[in-house]
Amino acid sequence: IQGTAGAPAVLTYSGVSPYNYGTNATGSTSEQTFTVTNGGAVTATAMADAGTMALPFDWKGGTYPGVGGDCGGSLASGGTCTIVVTFQPSVNGLVSDQVDINYENGAILTNATHDVQGTGADPANLTITEADPYDYGPVTVTATANHVFTISNDGGVTTTAMSEVGVGLPFGFVGGSYPGTTGTCGTTLSSGGSCTINVSYSPTGTGLQSDTISMSYFNGASTQNSNRDVQGTGVAAATLTITEADPYDYGTVPAGRDNDFTFTISNAGGSQ
Repeated sequence: IQGTAGAPAVLTYSGVSPYNYGTNATGSTSEQTFTVTNGGAVTATAMADAGTMALPFDWKGGTYPGVGGDCGGSLASGGTCTIVVTFQPSVNGLVSDQVDINYENGAILTNATHDVQGTGADPANLTITEADPYDYGPVTVTATANHVFTISNDGGVTTTAMSEVGVGLPFGFVGGSYPGTTGTCGTTLSSGGSCTINVSYSPTGTGLQSDTISMSYFNGASTQNSNRDVQGTGVAAATLTITEADPYDYGTVPAGRDNDFTFTISNAGGSQ
């Protein structure tokens, strides 16, 4: 009779331990795929969830090996497979746990663990300066008034996918596109950061006109909108008139004498 001795199965995980999911908005879900490798000389068997991992960490979909993972009940010597673990923070602050898989190493039942951690934070929250509504006041028809608004993120994570989805004529961005000439906003804004947009009002008719600046953004968990109503009043251009007949006749005035007359100038328009 004969046989070959081999080192027991040893399961290890890819990546550093602890694996850090970083700072994530409460209510969000992030995931990580880990590769599990059998560095031993025999097949690992009876692989299963040890049942010790707890929320906010979980298998994607709720069960081992996680949706998208391909680990099963055994893993051959030198083989690899994958597991998918999610982080779903519900409160702020640092939390930690262990991914834990039971397996038979060829001699005894043992465990393969990998530390994980992540930090929950308030979702991004964008605010836009100025009173609501911001009033451009009276503006002459065909003229343009510009205003710079400051957008701030007072949430705990970076906002992404920023874009303006609401404002339309006679309001618009200076230069024709977001964020407007001299504006500094882009598609992301870090926690505690601020940027600017430059919005114009160019009335084409008289009377009160209104609209809404609406910033769409992803707050780390869901798509949100931050709004600022704007308004302005279009007024007719200034129109000056001068009293008296045209031409006004001073009559016959002897040479060397003065004949004074006071003309009245009136503005019949809506602007100064």
